[in-house]
Amino acid sequence: MTTKKYRLSGPDIPDEEVVLPSGRRLTEQVRQEIIEDTRVAARSGRPSLSRSGRHSPQIGVRLSENDHAAMKRAASKLGISASEFARRAITAELKRVS
Repeated sequence: MTTKKYRLSGPDIPDEEVVLPSGRRLTEQVRQEIIEDTRVAARSGRPSLSRSGRHSPQIGVRLSENDHAAMKRAASKLGISASEFARRAITAELKRVS
């Protein structure tokens, strides 16, 4: 059987059988599952730090290349993301000055 690749940009599925790379046959049900999985993935992200269902404020910070590289190395040593490292550093500094 030849596997064909289609771009599904609309609600119609081609009349020909379409087999996904996973080997699963594309049906309307599978198409709906793919759409829902994509919607869920688009909504997912880090949980709110404020409270459930609320947006956590964000800030942007510019660092020198050296500081950025050092922060990434330090975060890697701790097994956390650079964002988590920055959150911990800010929280620690806020506690220190309070």
